[in-house]
Amino acid sequence: MQHDEVPTAGATVSAKKPSRRVTSADVARESGLSRATVSFVLNDKPNQSIPPATRERVLQAAARLGYVPYAPARTLRSGRSDIVLFVLPPWPQGPAMNRLIDSAAGVLTEAGLTLVTHIHLGGPERLAALNTALAPAAVFGMQPFTRQEQDAMRRAGVGLVLPQPPQDNGLADTPWSSGVGRMQAEHLITRGHRQIAYALPDDPRLAELANSRLDGVTRACAAAD
Repeated sequence: MQHDEVPTAGATVSAKKPSRRVTSADVARESGLSRATVSFVLNDKPNQSIPPATRERVLQAAARLGYVPYAPARTLRSGRSDIVLFVLPPWPQGPAMNRLIDSAAGVLTEAGLTLVTHIHLGGPERLAALNTALAPAAVFGMQPFTRQEQDAMRRAGVGLVLPQPPQDNGLADTPWSSGVGRMQAEHLITRGHRQIAYALPDDPRLAELANSRLDGVTRACAAAD
């Protein structure tokens, strides 16, 4: 569809910014074009042939007014936001985790996405409610989500969930962290080590993780005997 418009009567040429949030209607008034044409340009609608001069006039008007797309409305249209949800376990957070979060936020910002962190206390219902509220484009965590949590997030419309539960290396029947401990011990065993010590942290928040990894180490050592 070809859109080629001339300024409407009374079109403004000022760049006075409204005191409220700037909307596409404000951009239409500023540019002297119809709201439909402005919407096509601002939302980059496919299958719409907008003359370059018209497109440029809309973009210049939007820049003069300081127009910023309204995220909730965009989410309603697409069914998904620009949020990437990083689910953290209730573990103590140190400098390494802070660097990881900062790095991830920087990469996602360059891609036009926003990183949101959430400390998850467990339960697929909680994750489902959070994902329904945020409608994130993707969810990733420090360890694989359970099948129930994955199913709940899929039902909430999440397109990408990482990491997936392990399916190979003989780890599918054990907790993910147990598999990590097992691989660590196997790495040492294959290099000739026969006396392996395992140090557990004394922080109670890490007890489940530490004991699960110890279980993996114990399995690997038993299999090597």
